[in-house]
Formats: sequence, C-alpha cells, structure tokens
Amino acid sequence: MMKGFVNLEGVDCGIISSGMGLHYPLFYKVARRNTTMKKKLLLMKGNEAIAEAAIKAGCRFYAGYPITPQNEIPEYFAGRMPEVNGVFIQAESELSAVNMVYGASA
Repeated sequence: MMKGFVNLEGVDCGIISSGMGLHYPLFYKVARRNTTMKKKLLLMKGNEAIAEAAIKAGCRFYAGYPITPQNEIPEYFAGRMPEVNGVFIQAESELSAVNMVYGASA
C-alpha cells in the first residue's frame, strides 16, 4: 500500500465486507494538491458552512431557538455575529424567534 492511501484501503475493505458486490481493489483518482496555491483552505461542518454562507450573503440578524439537529448554527452565529457587527438573539421558543425575525424584517 502506498503511503497516504491507508484510508482508501479501509474504504475498500468496508465496501467488500458490506456485500455490495463491488470488486477489489477499487481505484480512486486523487488530485495532486497544488503546493503553489495561495488560497487558504478551511474545513467546516455542514451547519457551520450554512451559517457562514448566510453571513457572506449579508445576514446581520439571527434569532433562533437551538434544537437538534441544527444546534451548531446558533452556536456559530453567536460567535460570528459580533465580528461582523451583527445581532444574535437566542429566543425562548420557536414562535418567539419567528416573531423576532418578522420584526427585524419590517
């Protein structure tokens, strides 16, 4: 096994043991990383990416009630809104949060 491909071998073994009928070995095309890139890469959870995308799109007010499975969204907004001069409010219920959003949009 080539250095750096241990995880791919694990994927192969998992697929084979699942009985999906795929043939071993599976081959992957892995793009070589451009080491001359000046761009900063960022790894985020999906909910954090949703919140950051809203901020990048201009969202400066968030009123929400933390419920599973989106608990990470208000947590992210709580930290980021002060950095972008936005407002974060954790409401006492979903109904309260919706009414706050209605008021902010007026």
